[in-house]
Amino acid sequence: MLSGIHKAGNQAGRKTREKIMNRLLTIAELQHRSQSELRALFRQASQVLARTATGTPERLTGLATLENISRAMTMTMGTPGF
Repeated sequence: MLSGIHKAGNQAGRKTREKIMNRLLTIAELQHRSQSELRALFRQASQVLARTATGTPERLTGLATLENISRAMTMTMGTPGF
C-alpha cells in the first residue's frame, strides 16, 4: 500500500509521462539531450504507448515520438560529451 506522499509522486510521474504522448517530440527538441535523458524519455514514452488503443491519434503520435527519440539516440551516440 502506498502512502499519500508516494501516491502523489506516482500520480505526478504518470501525468508527466502522459504529457509526453500528448504531442509529438521532434528531432529538433531532442537533439540536444543526453543519452541518459533520451533513454528515460524512450522508456516513459514506451510505457504510455502501451496503454493506448490501436489506431488512435495518441498511439500514432506516440509511435512517431518513439521513432524520433530513437533517431536522436543514434545521432548522439558518436558525439563527444554524451
